[in-house]
Amino acid sequence: MLYVKEANAADVEKEWQFVRDMPEDENGLTNRWSGVGREEFEARVLPDMLRFSKGIGLPDWMVPETFLFLWNDGEIVGQFRIRHYLNDALREGAGHIGYFIDRAHRGRGYATEGLRLTLDAAREIVPEGEFYLRVNKDNPASLRVMQKNGGRIVGENEDKYFVRIPNPGKRPMRLQAVSGGLTVCKLASVADAGLSRDFFFLGKTDEEISLVCRTEDAPENALAREDGWRAFRVEGTLDFSLVGILAKISGALAEAGVGLFAVSTYNTDYILVKEESFDRALAALAAAGYETGGGESLKGERDA
Repeated sequence: MLYVKEANAADVEKEWQFVRDMPEDENGLTNRWSGVGREEFEARVLPDMLRFSKGIGLPDWMVPETFLFLWNDGEIVGQFRIRHYLNDALREGAGHIGYFIDRAHRGRGYATEGLRLTLDAAREIVPEGEFYLRVNKDNPASLRVMQKNGGRIVGENEDKYFVRIPNPGKRPMRLQAVSGGLTVCKLASVADAGLSRDFFFLGKTDEEISLVCRTEDAPENALAREDGWRAFRVEGTLDFSLVGILAKISGALAEAGVGLFAVSTYNTDYILVKEESFDRALAALAAAGYETGGGESLKGERDA
């Protein structure tokens, strides 16, 4: 029976053996850990895989990436990788998913089933409406694997085909602009916040009291203030078990050089950006696979 499992410490011995024996580069899937020793794998490589999947400490060029191993009963026969969202390099290059099947297990349909299982997992992660994949023209078997999973060729260059597979596993999410400008303030007292206002965020810690409110409502006696913010919110109610909503948005904005200030409520998330970056922020999110709606709202995808 074939199934996929995320990299994990319980399977370290078999994961190490498989990664060690994978080639450094085959058909475009690179393996920086080819030939790695057992101790190094457990001490550095496996923690890196787990860290990459959570998006922790990534270099600027990298997006979060989940490592899945394809198992046939108790034996690892392949590896699949899910890149959580697209940046410019992935959009024009390797796309969301890469995979490798051990040579001894090829020709048995493992790649087709492994990709199907990986796509099922990716639908819980990837925000774009289509999965992007790439395949060498001299690898027709891998192209057939993609086509059997609903893939279609949408472009090509001298040596590669670019393939898209629909991602129907999302339900609509709207990122709706909040009208008007916002101000971030530092206050001396909670009493200065003016709790009768219709829209504000108030935070109090042992070090400070902060208020985010409409600019026209900013208290005159604020200790400090910064004007010129705009915001949009994730529409609907987000379950607390959902992961990656802010990470995907902030990753797309970081790629475009747009800084953000995020505030979370019980129901949803609010993303604030500077007024001069607001249009660029919306364009960056559209380029990351979200669809812009009418007016000042942005329609994208949320985790199912």
